[in-house]
Amino acid sequence: MKIRTALLVAALAPTLMAVVVGIAVVVGHRATQDMQRQALAIEGVLHSINELNTLVASYLLHHEDRPRQQFLPEHDALVERLSAVQPRDAAQRQLLDTVRENAGAMRASFLQLVDNDESTRRNPQDAALKKVGQRVAGQLQVKARQAIADSVRLERLVNDEIARTQTAIFALIMSLMIAVTAAVTVVLLATLRNVAASLAVLREGMNAIGAGDLCHRIDLAGKDELAALGRCLDNMTGKLQAVTVSKLELEEEVLERLQAEKALRESEQRFRVALLHSPVAVYTNDLDLRYTWICNPRFGFTAEEMIGKRDEELLPLESVADLIVLKRRVLESGKGERLQITAPVADSSHTFDITAEPLRGSSGAVQGLIVATMDVSEVVAAKAAAEAASEAKGRFLANMSHELRTPMNAILGMIDLALPKAVDPFVRDCLQTARGSADLLLALLNDLLDSARIESGRLELEAVPFSLRRMLEKTTSVLSLRAGEKGLTFCCRVPDDAPDAVVGDPMRLQQILLNLAGNAIKFTQRGEVQIAVAASCHQRHACLEFSVHDTGVGIPPSVLDRLFQPFTQADASMARRFGGTGLGLAISKSLVEMMGGHIEVESRPGLGSTFRFTVRLPLADELSLDFETPEALPAPACTPLRVLLAEDNPANQKLAAYILRERGHFVEIVGNGHEAVARTGEGGYDVVLMDVQMPGMDGMEATAAIRNRETGGRRVPIIAMTAHAMKGDRERCLATGMDGYLSKPVKGQELIVLVESVARRAGPVEQPSEGSPDTPKPPPPREVPIFDPDEAIARCFNSTKMVREMVRYFYEEVETLFPMMRAALKRGDLAEAGQLGHRMKGTVVYLGAHPAREAAHRVEWFCISGGGTPSEAEEAIRALERECAALKAVLTKHPLAVASAQHGEWSANE
Repeated sequence: MKIRTALLVAALAPTLMAVVVGIAVVVGHRATQDMQRQALAIEGVLHSINELNTLVASYLLHHEDRPRQQFLPEHDALVERLSAVQPRDAAQRQLLDTVRENAGAMRASFLQLVDNDESTRRNPQDAALKKVGQRVAGQLQVKARQAIADSVRLERLVNDEIARTQTAIFALIMSLMIAVTAAVTVVLLATLRNVAASLAVLREGMNAIGAGDLCHRIDLAGKDELAALGRCLDNMTGKLQAVTVSKLELEEEVLERLQAEKALRESEQRFRVALLHSPVAVYTNDLDLRYTWICNPRFGFTAEEMIGKRDEELLPLESVADLIVLKRRVLESGKGERLQITAPVADSSHTFDITAEPLRGSSGAVQGLIVATMDVSEVVAAKAAAEAASEAKGRFLANMSHELRTPMNAILGMIDLALPKAVDPFVRDCLQTARGSADLLLALLNDLLDSARIESGRLELEAVPFSLRRMLEKTTSVLSLRAGEKGLTFCCRVPDDAPDAVVGDPMRLQQILLNLAGNAIKFTQRGEVQIAVAASCHQRHACLEFSVHDTGVGIPPSVLDRLFQPFTQADASMARRFGGTGLGLAISKSLVEMMGGHIEVESRPGLGSTFRFTVRLPLADELSLDFETPEALPAPACTPLRVLLAEDNPANQKLAAYILRERGHFVEIVGNGHEAVARTGEGGYDVVLMDVQMPGMDGMEATAAIRNRETGGRRVPIIAMTAHAMKGDRERCLATGMDGYLSKPVKGQELIVLVESVARRAGPVEQPSEGSPDTPKPPPPREVPIFDPDEAIARCFNSTKMVREMVRYFYEEVETLFPMMRAALKRGDLAEAGQLGHRMKGTVVYLGAHPAREAAHRVEWFCISGGGTPSEAEEAIRALERECAALKAVLTKHPLAVASAQHGEWSANE
């Protein structure tokens, strides 16, 4: 605050205090007048109540008409006086409301008393009227007394408020006088203290300036007169200081510039040395693409030879054409680009990696190019060597697949052919043991090949619609047998709200579950193994979480971190005890990650393990009818086929010939591609089975030669039968003109189905000439049996235990499913009946019961198609019931089923 302002406030303080006190007196006087008017109004109310009380008393004593006539006008006056009273607080408002209520009660009681007196005069003998009159008179007197008492209290409250208001006004006036006096005193004291302090600062500053300290500043904050004087003194000393120190500042600036120039020269020298020893050449081009500056020249030229020249003047145009185009494009677009060129240097070809960026001036306009060039010939050579090594590795895997699968094809095929014909239990047990060992070898081979495919990036996933529940049923049917043989409890839990139709690779998903659950069964001696599925759907995708839990030996914590690495097991003792390569978990992890999920494990030694993995699959709109259902063999062809088998391995020749001849077809064998081309030229073959890898001329070359020779005539179907199982093998076979593809080891059922289906698609089969002496007479058509025990054993993984289990399931479902079908038919729910037919088909297919399977398929159609009529469904169910009855009659007499029944209840743990 300025000094003048403080003094003015002190001078005007008495006047201000007089004005404030006057305003307080006026306001207090007006407030007191209002309260006094309220007091007078309350006195009028009290007077009216007393008058009413007097009239009531006079009427009660004399029962005259005058008090009765005066009561109502006097009561109206009381109401008017009450409305004039304006209470100032809740207590006054409450008392005023009580007075109003009592006044109203007095009016009502008085009128009731008058009416009662008139009734008493008319009926002087009515004692009840007299009692009522006495009661009403008593109430009237009570209300009058209460009204008087409340009015007196209200008057007392108003008088007390008047006294308090007068006291408060006096106290306010005194407080204002004291506050104004104190404020003026404080302002004067503060002003005097600030003046004294400012004078002291000014005195100190003047002494310092007088002593020659021109850097001293008088630190006075504020806007008063002394602060303004201090700022004037500071400006004066600042100008004096600027004149005094300008020479020193100039000397310091010159010294700093000299030091900066020295540092710049040292930095430039370091940068130049770094560029000279760098493998990167840096140079600039002008707008005409001529070299203007070069560091580390390349292409076998010196800097002097390159300056002022273009690329086409130094190197052949065909080598630098792309580089020239790139440079011009960078100049036009103002954006950097990169490319590789190959140019001759010292009689050898070198590869250069070149990056061109626009060179801009201070205005931002492009003034040329700055180009970085690096010789990457060694890197390119190393990359080519790595690609060649990868290609060699791929060829090695393909050859290894062929060399291993070729004998495995013969081993498995011969065992499958001999096993159904083995009568001696010892021989059958030996064959089953050999088959199990061969399956283990094939699984090992598949694991090694899968691991190699994953490592080389050659493994691809399919994306086909499939049924999640059917895939799980197929998986659990295999795993439950393994668990039953060890006496373990096995179950699979799928929530009802989980989606069923999804798009993905069902075989790879099944492979993951078989790996995880197979390990769980292998490492569990007692207890249970469980597969659980949790699902959540988001838009058109399903997020599936699978968990495999067991109560086995568990996994040590030290192994968990490296459990999913290839060739890793818990310890060496487990590897010797349980077997295995340690590839299953690594392959499962890679497959899960390829499906967009992750896998984890929780385990405690001795308490079991839980493996969890998630996959994210799109939802499918519809499913194919028989996906996941084992495909039955078609009915034998009316006319046997003439098959040419081109195969160089004798064991595989015998296997394929045995399978096809057992089916009733005619098979001729050649050992190489040349013979296959010559035989097909003679004509007369319905199908050619062509091995891909043969000496002399391989299968692809032979197929190309056959296709080139076919010009408008009949096209003979060719099926590739190869031990190659790498990525792209199937596509290469089909691209050469083949019509089908079989990967070894070949399964007999797959071979028959593919050969006969390809022959049917090719057109009518030529009938053999009856008169030809060289052509043997075809065997007569065979009937489709109601129950085929050999096929049942093959479908049940060569396990008679599983056949007996499926027979038991069939008996149970015959008793339960047909009543449920008829109930669904009665409700008109054809889809439910179709689903029950699908369930029956899944059982009879494992029994090799083709008639029952076809009948169940016709019932299943009502669920798949969503159409049909109830009468059609009823006829289909009756046909299925007849076929199942016939199958049941055959089973009850068959030695396999009878021998099973003699042991009582069938169990999966037999």
